[in-house]
Amino acid sequence: MRKINANEVQGADFGRRAFVHTPADGVSVEDMLEPGYWGAVAGKLGFGDHMEVLPQNGSYHAELVVLDVGKTWAKMGLVHSVLFNKKANTRQVANPVETPVEESAGGTYVKWSSPHTKFRVHDAKTREVLKDGFVTADAAKAWAETYSAPTAATS
Repeated sequence: MRKINANEVQGADFGRRAFVHTPADGVSVEDMLEPGYWGAVAGKLGFGDHMEVLPQNGSYHAELVVLDVGKTWAKMGLVHSVLFNKKANTRQVANPVETPVEESAGGTYVKWSSPHTKFRVHDAKTREVLKDGFVTADAAKAWAETYSAPTAATS
């Protein structure tokens, strides 16, 4: 068994920085997963930094971590997201596994699969996976809209 090296552990304040973001109403967690969203502040961010998010309307809370950063972009990873129902004074942990399955007019549907294969587009008739690896359900739906099912050859 390998033992831990002493320089592999450090105080959290030394190893990473924490930021707080208060987005305007209407900005979703999905919006913040787009690297270009962070262009105005990318220069302040570094790998491993944490971003705590609570929008102005208080509708959700999220924690993001910086996975990669450039001059005009930052790739964020979602650590967790909690949706708040203010009327019922309850919260719901956002879980992509619970994403509803919606069939499109083109005979396809989008469904969360796993952290490895992410969102997948399926053929509604055969349930065959047409394409996977989409980070967001919207990206999978956009691809599904451009997909045209192969037609049977006529002889």
